[in-house]
Amino acid sequence: MKLFICLKVWDVHAKPNLEHTIYTIASVGHVKWRPQRKYQVASCALVLDCAVHVWDVRRPHVPLATFAEHRDVTTAIAWLATPHAFLSTSRDCSLYRHRFTEAAHPVLWANPQGVCVSARGEVAHATPERPLPPALAPPQQLARPPAPPPPPPPGLGYVLPLRTSFRSTHRHIE
Repeated sequence: MKLFICLKVWDVHAKPNLEHTIYTIASVGHVKWRPQRKYQVASCALVLDCAVHVWDVRRPHVPLATFAEHRDVTTAIAWLATPHAFLSTSRDCSLYRHRFTEAAHPVLWANPQGVCVSARGEVAHATPERPLPPALAPPQQLARPPAPPPPPPPGLGYVLPLRTSFRSTHRHIE
């Protein structure tokens, strides 16, 4: 038996229908819908994770925003009159006012490339068609341009280039 820890959004108006599922890393303690934002919900965990995450149910794999100021488990969330700020408390007796302008955005830390190898040795990869716009580029890419490769050691005369592509056969990757 598998145990999944998640948020589930149901439409209960006619026949109950599961609309959205968001998988989390720990049991969910509190959930509050974001005012004036139909698809956004804030949640906090009962154990392990001290952060408050705001999710867009249309993109459930990565939080839209994360607020990680608490040092112990978050115990309550309350949205203010505006959808741009909320309060949270935790077991460490702290109260924070969070503003969306100060949020961390985990999607910006994600690697935009992916590689997958099947059981038959087939390789699939995904990369962006265009470079990421500056607003979405990881911070390390914005800091400075990449350094040129170091010159070859003296006396060798020839340096093999790094392998930049792979070829798949039925049994293994070359």
